[in-house]
Amino acid sequence: MRSSIILALLFFALNSFAAQTQLSSKSIWNPKIGETDLLQRIRDVCSRDLELGHIKTIHSCFIAELEKLKVDPEVVQFVKQTKTIGYMTDFKRVGPVDLAYVNFPFRANQNEGFYLANGTPSLIDVDDPKWVDSAKTHSFFLVLQKKYPNLSIFPGDRSPSFVPQIIREPRGEIDFVFQYSLRDGCRACAHLGQLDLSFRFNSKGKFQGVIVHQVKASHEKSE
Repeated sequence: MRSSIILALLFFALNSFAAQTQLSSKSIWNPKIGETDLLQRIRDVCSRDLELGHIKTIHSCFIAELEKLKVDPEVVQFVKQTKTIGYMTDFKRVGPVDLAYVNFPFRANQNEGFYLANGTPSLIDVDDPKWVDSAKTHSFFLVLQKKYPNLSIFPGDRSPSFVPQIIREPRGEIDFVFQYSLRDGCRACAHLGQLDLSFRFNSKGKFQGVIVHQVKASHEKSE
């Protein structure tokens, strides 16, 4: 009987912990009006301290600066989970997987992005370079690459107003479709087309993988 009670309590504790670690709009942080230079100040402080050897990583410095500002603990917890130093600017509940809008203040180019949140795994960065690898073997991509040897893939629209296409399949799966830009070499080079990748989850929110939704050249039909 005692062992049954202990197991029941352990099960309850684990489920309570899982519920508490679910991300929500409580993790959102946006600098207040009048703090337009706040992020630049943090960037300057962390870059200087890293150069002087006062800190080990920019990530830890950014977290420390947020804690000095006494932001909500949920904000700091989210930043701790990101690999590339990002904070949440918006949150959309979709279920069973949700959408987190993220700003990456230390990125050199595109500072906005998305995480797919609260599934398994708990966070997926849709612009992690490994996801575009699946597209490089797509037949239409290979045809386009023959014409443009420097064909490169970059993130598409990641602005706060963008909402990815969400497709719910009959068997309960859910797809989040994100756009990527096909360029002739560099981010600012000629736009050659668009790649759409679908991030698929089962009805329980477990990640199933990335599917090439479509690849299309500029002014051409989708494949």
